[in-house]
Amino acid sequence: MTYARFYLKHGVYTGFAIRGHSGFAGAGEDIVCAAVSAMTSLAVTFLEETGQEFEFFTDKKSGRVSLALSSPNNITQACCNGLYREIKALSGEYPENVKAVKRKVQAE
Repeated sequence: MTYARFYLKHGVYTGFAIRGHSGFAGAGEDIVCAAVSAMTSLAVTFLEETGQEFEFFTDKKSGRVSLALSSPNNITQACCNGLYREIKALSGEYPENVKAVKRKVQAE
């Protein structure tokens, strides 16, 4: 199962974390993992191209990626919300393979 968690603080996206293998098919044949990877890559590239500040982490061993926004704004919010909506839609088609959730982050 691929898990996508989107973090919000006071209703504002602060980042996301995606981990796991969907298990739809074997490595190199899994269209669900490929879709999530492509969506995530596009979101990160978009944030880079629009000059947004963020930290991006990858752990190839565990298959986890995470992104923390430095300065949430309209662009970052639209990007994260779009990514959430697309992964959520994919989870509707493949509920046994991918899950997208929103999590509230405690105020510091």
